[in-house]
Amino acid sequence: MIINESSGVFNQAEITVSDLTGKQILNSTLISFNNSSLQLDVSMLHPGFYILSFATGDKLRQLKFVKN
Repeated sequence: MIINESSGVFNQAEITVSDLTGKQILNSTLISFNNSSLQLDVSMLHPGFYILSFATGDKLRQLKFVKN
């Protein structure tokens, strides 16, 4: 999965992947990110629906995705 972040540069980001019941499956912190996209390995996830949360400072983006 590739995530595009339009703000480009930030000091820290928190990435969380949860299932639809709210159970956190994956949690990662990125330090000093200077690119407009990042790649997240979701190969270990079972097929299903998930919610990705991407938090930088005071911004929180969430999106739903399907793992086949």
